[in-house]
Amino acid sequence: MNTAAAFPRLIVGSGVGVGVVEGDPNPTDPPADPQVGGENSPQQQEQNPDAPKLNEHGYPDGVPVVEMTIEQQMAYWKRNSRKHEARANAGLSAEDAQALREENARLKTATMTADEQAIAAQVDTARAEGEAAARAALMPVIHQAQLVGYGSTVISGERLQAWVSSANPASFVGEDGDIDGERVRTHLVALFGDPNKEEKPAQTATHVNWGQGAPLGGNNKPQRGLAGLEALKKRGHIKADD
Repeated sequence: MNTAAAFPRLIVGSGVGVGVVEGDPNPTDPPADPQVGGENSPQQQEQNPDAPKLNEHGYPDGVPVVEMTIEQQMAYWKRNSRKHEARANAGLSAEDAQALREENARLKTATMTADEQAIAAQVDTARAEGEAAARAALMPVIHQAQLVGYGSTVISGERLQAWVSSANPASFVGEDGDIDGERVRTHLVALFGDPNKEEKPAQTATHVNWGQGAPLGGNNKPQRGLAGLEALKKRGHIKADD
């Protein structure tokens, strides 16, 4: 007796109706569960025999991201994120890191709906505006600290504080938005001189002794009255001991 013909089976699909086929409800060799990285599941094959095969990471190769299912897109994004993270941990240059960030942003945008992309754009705009506002609020403090730091290489103390309080930071800002230290130093050296150059003390003028007296300066100036005192001693008007 053909037992397969005696037991009809109901096949419920995702289509428009329910069908009845004949067959054994307990086949001796049931299909194996789909393995990770193997082919599509039997249900997927039954629903769509032409569905592309999934790779070991859970998404089909050679299929645009926008044509993948949600699960496949998640697997694709997860795989690429791990790949880029591994490359980043291995050490990248600034240019490589920027390229990876742009690629990650592109891949992430490709998996978003139009509404999600609009929300993400609004978030990015708000973040950029917040960073710009914070930088604008902190920049005067940063510029003043930089003026003090660079100015201290030339002047110090009250002179430095007086100059910083009267200086215009915009006059010393470089192309990167920070204070140009070399410009500050050049300006202060022109005003106050270079502290690294030693100044020689002024020398006192000397005169040649022509026998008419001792050189100027020192303790060699002739004392008044000594010549007359010696003459009185010779004449005997005063004693030598006096």
